[in-house]
Amino acid sequence: TRINNHGFRGKDYSCQKEPGVFRIVSLGGSSTFGYYSGDEHTYPRLLEKLLSKKSSGKFEIINAGMPHANTSNLYNILKNEFGNCKPDLITIYAGFNDLLDFYSLLGFEKSNDHKKNQESIFKLEFRLFNLRQLSLAYRTLNDHLLVKYFFSSYRYNKKNFEKIKNKIMNSYFKNLGEIIQYCKERNIQVIIASQNYHIGLDVPSLYNKSYWEQSDIILNKLDQDGYLDGDFINRAIHHFLMSELKDFCKTQGVFYADCIAPLDIDKNNNFASRIHLTEQGNAIIAQTLYESLLKMGLIKVKVN
Repeated sequence: TRINNHGFRGKDYSCQKEPGVFRIVSLGGSSTFGYYSGDEHTYPRLLEKLLSKKSSGKFEIINAGMPHANTSNLYNILKNEFGNCKPDLITIYAGFNDLLDFYSLLGFEKSNDHKKNQESIFKLEFRLFNLRQLSLAYRTLNDHLLVKYFFSSYRYNKKNFEKIKNKIMNSYFKNLGEIIQYCKERNIQVIIASQNYHIGLDVPSLYNKSYWEQSDIILNKLDQDGYLDGDFINRAIHHFLMSELKDFCKTQGVFYADCIAPLDIDKNNNFASRIHLTEQGNAIIAQTLYESLLKMGLIKVKVN
């Protein structure tokens, strides 16, 4: 893994863009960074290869993926790291990390197991919530340890599920709106890609189900049982983010790229984990973004 002169993944770059170069900044979390991928097989790098091979012109793709970054962090990365670098376009592939921000601030019904652990973690997370918003290092520690080992025993009834869902959705779309407004003021084009989430890798009964089939099963469980446990809470809220993303993009006047459908094809070979991608999965996102650029009229196919 190569970290460049600006602290991001990939080759070095100068903030001063070379003449005639079309610069794209890819924003996202660890799936954009390429958590399970070599330097040559992240989707930003594969997109750059596609553009160089198939399109006329000069292209530069900067991988600005940051593990555990949510959309609020992405806005700050764009503003503080690329404000003077004049990208022509940004891509956003995000959603999962926004799910991890609000668990400890809302009520939950304790399951019978781990009651003492839950009470302790609730108090700890409440005190550290502000730090979590400021520190990616703390977010990493929190997400790997606290969420992994204690969140699985959380239980939300319908009322509390609606509270946390609305809180996260409001934050997610507010942050995306701020990113879009920032870009419009600077004549930067935007592509927002929907994000797939393969919970079936950890839940065998959902293994061969598509993204939307998984959603239907989990939401039916919420209706029938009146609550959701653990990872199903994450996955259900992610569904609501993605189900509204297309209309949000249309309202905002930015391009929406559907990455859920193509990743559902042969999905068990597209995911290294529930959210991270294999080389094949990264190639699918790169191809989807390439086709989006064609549809937007921003690139031309190279004539041999």
